[in-house]
Amino acid sequence: MDDEVNRINLFLRRENLKFNAEPKKLPVTIITGFLGSGKTTLVNNILLNKQNIKFGVAVNDYARVNIDSDTISNKNPDKMIALTDGCVCCTIKEEFSNAVALILQEEAHLRGIDYLLVETSGVSDPLAIIEALEAKFGRLFHARLDSVVAVVDTDDIYSKITENSDNNVNLPQALQSQLFCSDIVLLNKIDLFNEPSQIQKVKEYLQGLLPNGVKFIECSQGNVKLEDILGISETQAKPVGGVPSHDQGNLEYKLVDDLRSVRESRIDNSKDLKSKFPQNHLQKDQLNSFVFESEIPFSLRKWQNWIAENIPEGLVRMKGTIWFQEDEKEFSNENKKTNLWDFHFSGRKRIETIKSSFSGQKNIRLVLIGKSLKSEEIIPQLNDCLYKEENSIVYSNEEIEKYENLLKENFGRFEYKKINSDGILIFRLVSALEFGVSIEDLERKFGVFLNTVNLELSRAINFDPSPVFVTPVTDEVGSVWIRYHIGGNEKLWPFIENQAQRMIASKYQNVKSCSCGW
Repeated sequence: MDDEVNRINLFLRRENLKFNAEPKKLPVTIITGFLGSGKTTLVNNILLNKQNIKFGVAVNDYARVNIDSDTISNKNPDKMIALTDGCVCCTIKEEFSNAVALILQEEAHLRGIDYLLVETSGVSDPLAIIEALEAKFGRLFHARLDSVVAVVDTDDIYSKITENSDNNVNLPQALQSQLFCSDIVLLNKIDLFNEPSQIQKVKEYLQGLLPNGVKFIECSQGNVKLEDILGISETQAKPVGGVPSHDQGNLEYKLVDDLRSVRESRIDNSKDLKSKFPQNHLQKDQLNSFVFESEIPFSLRKWQNWIAENIPEGLVRMKGTIWFQEDEKEFSNENKKTNLWDFHFSGRKRIETIKSSFSGQKNIRLVLIGKSLKSEEIIPQLNDCLYKEENSIVYSNEEIEKYENLLKENFGRFEYKKINSDGILIFRLVSALEFGVSIEDLERKFGVFLNTVNLELSRAINFDPSPVFVTPVTDEVGSVWIRYHIGGNEKLWPFIENQAQRMIASKYQNVKSCSCGW
C-alpha cells in the first residue's frame, strides 16, 4: 500500500514540476526535549499568541494516557492529533506518518491549517520524524520541515555539570539525540538562576557538545517570540475600514521560509546520527512508565508525607491531575468549583501545582516515568495516600500550638487563619508590620501586591528541591493564601521560612516605612 502511495505521489510531483506548479507545502516545526523540560508549556504559549495563524498540533506521549494532549486541547488548536502509549521514533512511528499523511491528503484540513507543530514525547529520538519529513518522495512530501526546537531544562543540566566534570556529565541518550537533531535550543527555566554566569556555563557546555550553527535562546516558562522559533514573521494587519493603525493588537503573522534555509544548511549534520545514537534508547536509558488513576481523592496529609519521604528513586517525571478530600471542606466557593490540581514533578525534584482548567468528573490521573520504576511497589504507596475516613487524624491543641508559636515568632511577617483540628494551616506572607506599613500602603505606594507575592511564594516553595508541598487557595474576597498540612512535623517549616525570606528580599526591596522615601 505504501509503495503504491509513493508511486502516485511521485507521479503527481512530476506533473506539478512539468507545469511549474510546485505543490503547496505545509510547514512543520518539531518541538522536542527531555522529560519535564517545558515542551507542552511552549506549545500552549504558541497557541495563546498565534494571532491569525491556524495551527495543527500532533502530541506524542510515551505513556498510555496523553496528559499533554488534554492540556493543549484546552487552548483550542485548529487541529489536534494525540499519539499515545509509545514513541513516535519507534513503536508508533507508522501511526505518526499515517496521521500527518491524513492531514496532507484532506484538502479541507490543508486549507484550514497554516502550520503544524509536532511535540514529541520526552523520551523520543526525533530523528525518525525528521527523516520522514525530509524525504523528497513519499506520503509526506507535501510537508516542509522548517525547524527542530529542543527545549532544555537549564536548571537540571546545570546541576549535572556542577556535580561532575564536563567530561563525565551523564545525559540520557534520548536527550543527546534531541540536542544533536535540533536547529534551535531553548534554554528554559532561567528564572531559577540567581547569576547570569550560571546560565552561560550551561550554554558554553552545550555549544561545545553540539555542531556549529545551532541557535540558542534563553527563556522562562516557554515564553519566546514566535518568529524566533517558527517559520513566520510579524507584519501589520490590514487596516479595518481603510484606517491604518499602529496598535500592537493589530499585528499579525505571515508565513516565511527564513528558518528553512537554516535547516537546509544543517541537514547533513544529522546523517550520521543513526550510528551515533542507536535506536534502542529506551533500553539504554532504562526508562519505563505506568499510570495511577483513582476516583477517590488523596488525603493532603498522606500525600504531603509521601512527597517528603517516599518519592521513588529513579523517578524522572510525574504529571497529571490530583485532588484532595480537604478541597471539599475549603472555605472558598471558588476552590469548591475547581478542586482539581495540575501536578508536575521534574528535573531536580521540582514540583508545580496549579488550579486545573479541566472540568467534569473529579479524579486522580498521574503518569509516572523513570528509570526502572517498580509499579508493584509504588502503586500500593499511592493507594495508601487516598483518603479513608477511618485513617483521619485529629490534632491535639499542643500540636497546633507548636505551629502557632512558629508563626508568632515571625511577628508581622505571616498572617494565618486558625489551624483546625484536621491539621490544615492556611497562611500568607504579608510583612506589612515588619516594615511598619499598612497592607494598603504596600500595594498602593510600593506596588507589592500580596496575591502575586503569595502565588509566587507557593510556586517557589514547591520548586525548591525540599520535602514540602503546598497549594495556593483563594478566600471569599479573592485574597490568595497558601495551604499546608502541619502533618505533626514542625521541622519542615524552616523550608517555608527560607523561601519567604527570599521573596521578601526580591519583592520588598523598595518598601520604606517613611512615606518620604528616606
